[in-house]
Amino acid sequence: MQWPKIESLPRWVTRQCEAYLDSVQDATKLLQSKVRAKNSGDRETSKLKSRRWLLEVLELQCTASLKLDGTNVGKSCNGTIYGRRLEIPSSHLAYQRTDLTAVRSTDIGQLKRKILGTDLAEQVELIVYGELMCNPARHDYQKRGLDSGQWPCFGGMIRLKRNCLSVSNAIGTTEITDDEILQEVGARLASKSYDYTLSPNGHIKILLCEQLRHVVEMHGGLTPEILCSGSVLNVVPKLYGMMHDCKQEGVVLAIQGHTLRKWKTAIEAQGSNLDILVHVKNRIVTECTDGNGSCLLIDPRVVRLIDQLIQVCTSPAAATQAPNTGITEKTKKIKGTNSIFADQQKEEALASALTKYDSIESLLQQGMSCQKIIMLLTHELVTDLVTSNMKIKRLHDQGGKLKSQIDREIKYVVSKYVGTQYSLHKKSSSGAAW
Repeated sequence: MQWPKIESLPRWVTRQCEAYLDSVQDATKLLQSKVRAKNSGDRETSKLKSRRWLLEVLELQCTASLKLDGTNVGKSCNGTIYGRRLEIPSSHLAYQRTDLTAVRSTDIGQLKRKILGTDLAEQVELIVYGELMCNPARHDYQKRGLDSGQWPCFGGMIRLKRNCLSVSNAIGTTEITDDEILQEVGARLASKSYDYTLSPNGHIKILLCEQLRHVVEMHGGLTPEILCSGSVLNVVPKLYGMMHDCKQEGVVLAIQGHTLRKWKTAIEAQGSNLDILVHVKNRIVTECTDGNGSCLLIDPRVVRLIDQLIQVCTSPAAATQAPNTGITEKTKKIKGTNSIFADQQKEEALASALTKYDSIESLLQQGMSCQKIIMLLTHELVTDLVTSNMKIKRLHDQGGKLKSQIDREIKYVVSKYVGTQYSLHKKSSSGAAW
């Protein structure tokens, strides 16, 4: 079970706003075509209902915690440890050149029994996920007491051990279905004030909240720092100063009923966040304000929320807080073509891809070929640079020369980096086969 990819907060907020704006637009079109009644009160009621819906979503309670710049590591009750993509061999004492003692010493079975109780703990599996601190020199982590090798836990995934259980009693044998067990697990978590969501695949995801923090720390573990809580409309202004100053990588919001959303500072890659925020802001100005700029059909707090998200995306403080990706080589243009992606985009995507696996040196020592490493990392970059950008994805999906250029440009970046790392590896060992 991999910890699911987390959607960005700007993308989630704009999606809610667009749904509202579309409903207003549809209501207006219906009225203009006289499909609906001519009563002007119907039009106002329709818009007010949508406006209340938008506020209800953005006023959902959430818990904001510090987003840590490490690498995702999970551990199951049987002691198996997982990286973002692959299982970490039991013989390995380190991952991403970082000691695993803190991870290996954590008793996940004990945590499971404390969270669910002994009865339910026997029926399900639990994997706890945390951020292995492999970059302790960044973001003043050491001043916050975060050192190399520590493993702050930020959540867990629960799944059934098997498809069906049977319980015997005086009447006979009764089968307990998966749904019944999951409902009982959910009820138990709710009764103990845990924040959780049920995934479509039948897994239950426990989110970072005060109760989880208390249990983990009571058993000697760590959790990311919880910064504040409240509604989304209130939490964003509270965190605006820290986010605009680019002092940290970002924050993670656990939103009730909507799982997790990440909000990154401008020192991190923003993808299409700015484009979609500006698009929604323009729609609001065009469709929901009068000639004087007064908000008629949308709450002013929503407009301020969008403005603050835009300002964080474009903060000038990012220029003085540039992240250390660990990748210093500049990539060259492929002969005869213009690059699709900027050097910084490719460097940030490659840096992100490298956190999904163990260090290249370790993979080579395990016997993995360079070609296999290139294939894995290229897939990560395609996902990051192509599928997350609708404009580039359309070009890529069209096939032909543009697709070939995009694929070659990405593979060139990965191959050059892996080749350099392979050369360094050969100097210190017997090497590995291409």
